[in-house]
Amino acid sequence: MTNMLTKWEIDFAKIVLDEIEYRTILLEKLQMKLLSELTDEVQDLQPLFHRALWIFGPEYETIEYTSNQGMTKVIQDLFGVDRLKGSRNRPDFAILPDSTVGMYSFSKYDMEGAEIGIDRLTIVELKRPGVLIDDEQKSQAWKYVTELLKKAF
Repeated sequence: MTNMLTKWEIDFAKIVLDEIEYRTILLEKLQMKLLSELTDEVQDLQPLFHRALWIFGPEYETIEYTSNQGMTKVIQDLFGVDRLKGSRNRPDFAILPDSTVGMYSFSKYDMEGAEIGIDRLTIVELKRPGVLIDDEQKSQAWKYVTELLKKAF
């Protein structure tokens, strides 16, 4: 710790410590919400995850995502496909990893090395605490994946 502090300037150390505090508080709020079956998915959980995509990994600290939008908007915003019409299904989050973070890059390439699209997309379907994750719940997320594979890729 002492070695780290001698290399960092005060301003940089403050930025890092503020971010640690912010994330710790957010995780505490999330943990409290997850312990209560009264927690609402849309009103309580989505806003917390909206500010905490980093939970899924550093590659998800990105501005390329949609939250609670219809599939037409997801296809248009994330894939730049304007002419296709999507369903009215609304995934809680559709997230493209940020290829500018660290060593992460998730573009897809052909055999000649040309970029041919996106290699990874994450669909998050939040459920409030106490909801049993059965086949119906699982099929809800797969419905989004299937539609995106047909229309956007």
